[in-house]
Amino acid sequence: MKRFVSVWLPDWPLDRLRRREPSAVPAGRPTALVAAGRGGLVLTAVDRAAAAHGLRRGQTLADARAILPTLRSRAAEPEADARALAALAAWCGRYGIERNVEGSDGVWIDATGVAHLFGGEAALLRDLVGRLQGFGLSVRAAFADTSGAAHGLARYGTSADRCWVIAPQGLTREALAPLPVEALRLTEDSARLLRRLGLKRIGALYDLPRDSLARRFSASRSAAHGRRRAGRQGVSGAGGNGPGGGGDDLAAAVLGRLDEALGRRADPRRPQGAPPFLAVARSWPDPLISHECLLGEVGDMCLDLGQRLERLALGARWLRLVLYRADGTRCEVRAGTSLASRDGRHLLALLAGRLADADVGHGIDGAVVEAVEVEAMGGGQERFVASGLPAEGSGEALARLIDRLAGRLGSAGVCRFVEVESHCPELASRLVPALKAGAGSSASRSGGPGRVALQAGVSGTGTSRALGSPNAGQPRRAAIMPLLLLARAEPVEVVGADRCADVAPARFIWRRRTYDVVRAEGPARIAPEWWRAIGYGEAGEAARHDLSTSARDYVRIEVEGGGRYWMFRLVGSRSGEAGAALPPSSLALPKPAEGGECWFVHGLVP
Repeated sequence: MKRFVSVWLPDWPLDRLRRREPSAVPAGRPTALVAAGRGGLVLTAVDRAAAAHGLRRGQTLADARAILPTLRSRAAEPEADARALAALAAWCGRYGIERNVEGSDGVWIDATGVAHLFGGEAALLRDLVGRLQGFGLSVRAAFADTSGAAHGLARYGTSADRCWVIAPQGLTREALAPLPVEALRLTEDSARLLRRLGLKRIGALYDLPRDSLARRFSASRSAAHGRRRAGRQGVSGAGGNGPGGGGDDLAAAVLGRLDEALGRRADPRRPQGAPPFLAVARSWPDPLISHECLLGEVGDMCLDLGQRLERLALGARWLRLVLYRADGTRCEVRAGTSLASRDGRHLLALLAGRLADADVGHGIDGAVVEAVEVEAMGGGQERFVASGLPAEGSGEALARLIDRLAGRLGSAGVCRFVEVESHCPELASRLVPALKAGAGSSASRSGGPGRVALQAGVSGTGTSRALGSPNAGQPRRAAIMPLLLLARAEPVEVVGADRCADVAPARFIWRRRTYDVVRAEGPARIAPEWWRAIGYGEAGEAARHDLSTSARDYVRIEVEGGGRYWMFRLVGSRSGEAGAALPPSSLALPKPAEGGECWFVHGLVP
């Protein structure tokens, strides 16, 4: 059964201001916070000294000063109050993973299955309320089966000797019966109308038929409308002529809130951030100050988390360590894995590198290790023994290396290549963070872009010619993309008598140096990807003269001295044709001199 905690902070704006600036709300001196409203400045919060003189929220500042001339006023800061309340709700994660703010002065917590960690529900509330009071906050709290019931009990429930209330499991109906109808989170108009009908307690609504409540609402609204109309016209007896519509809607709203409080209807609650898949929590009566002690406790939590993941046949991809400081603040440490892992020692190693830089403040009295993202992970064989020689799995070792490097350099500082569906060399791969690439990426399956074979696009079988070699005329082999591509294809100047060789130039100048070709392999043609022009309209037509969209013939060459290069020639460039009309790719090729052979160096071959 679900169990919820509701925390009400009746003096939250003033308590936050007093905590940040003690002199702003001096004890014993009536103080109020004001904001612009209808008719001028209105009070948004009053302290107990001001409330003792009859001041209340919603009252205009002019009326309040008429009652109490010595009232101190200060501008309200609703945005700062909301940010601080959200931070407090995050701190309450030690009492439940799912929690969030509730209105402008409260927090709700889904504490299902957590109370036993504190010794019971009463011990959990005692610990929660005691810590909040230690922060200088006025607080009331309640434990119930539903969030609506906990909300009402925290604000309207009473206890003789403590500021928290517990509704036993299964007794929500009895606990809510004596509370006023305002405890159902109704609007002021709905609560006022219920009181006018004599329905002052929640228990009075239990056995009331919906149709009867709707009729009462309609009759009461009609009578009130008639009285207001008669007062405006200076006549009496106008009741019954006003509209009675809206009774069904009001009845449905009231009974809907009642059903939510009793658990008959779901009360939608959105937690603060996505809840983790699995979490392990620890708390300590004495705050941990030593880094060694904290590391040891976190290590035990990681081992526990790994065992739970193993029982579920899962592995963690993203971890989050949340440390709760004794002063009511918290800090987070995150780590990711390139492969799903449930090895507690490895998970600890990932967190330990960043844990050393965490600010423990006045000590850590609570921590949670969360598996934010998980993947299915079956049993694996870690080593294979053959002929007495153990062989470690290189994939797992590489993944752990990537995890450690990403932990030190950041997730964006360690990248890997993944394949892209394109036969254009400059588009066939891209860099992504190694932690996001994962084990299922195409790069890890195929070994990276260096193992992609380029197939002939339109040139048929072709031939392979080794210049000055007896192997000329033999069928060519498919050219292999080199491991190293240049960042930008660089043009070369073809020189010598054999300027228009059908396979490769006999001599060329690149980077102010002349090279003599001794062997060549190819060509392998890559045609432009015509489908990239679909939908571009005039932009595709304008790309007709872009050299990066022309067909290319690639060859591998070897020059005197042993250097080997990957080169290509733009097809049809000598006749002035530029190829298919495609949008420019990421490879911007410089245009060669007029009448020259369009050869480029694109990569280095080992």
